[in-house]
Amino acid sequence: MKLRKIITMGLAAIMAVSAMSISAFAANIPMRSEVDTKAASADNPVTYRTEDGIKITIYDPNISLDFAEKEEPEIALANASGRVYIPNIQTGVGNKTNSFSADGNSIVKFGLSIWEGGPKYNVALYNSKNVCLAVAEDVPKSSEGTLDGTGSDGDYYFRVSTYYTAGNASYYAYTISK
Repeated sequence: MKLRKIITMGLAAIMAVSAMSISAFAANIPMRSEVDTKAASADNPVTYRTEDGIKITIYDPNISLDFAEKEEPEIALANASGRVYIPNIQTGVGNKTNSFSADGNSIVKFGLSIWEGGPKYNVALYNSKNVCLAVAEDVPKSSEGTLDGTGSDGDYYFRVSTYYTAGNASYYAYTISK
């Protein structure tokens, strides 16, 4: 009986130290108001954390990425929509969505209308040249992204993954005028 108690206490201590390490790591990431996203580049990305705990890394100084509680998605307006399997990130960079076009005079709204995995997902924005422009990690499935700063130089697409339970999802992306 004593051995079981010792093992249980040891495991509890390991979990507590892990939780503290994760909290300390998250605390080292500055908030958005503390960084200059215009200084971002592919060689020197800017990383910050939102109030909701979403970690965002910007690789293009023209890109702005925000998240808010999802409103009813206007699927009828979707430039890109479909189903995608969202894998656990340990299996690779994530699965690619259909591409969509955007110009410099529009904002892109995107999110998951259905997700069987959870509780959070990661999303990365790429341009048609397969260059990563921004990454958001630990996005709650109830959140919708707002992307600003796309140019008129072609199509874009997302790659989605998760650190948690993998699953099927339905996604959407649509543009609205500024």
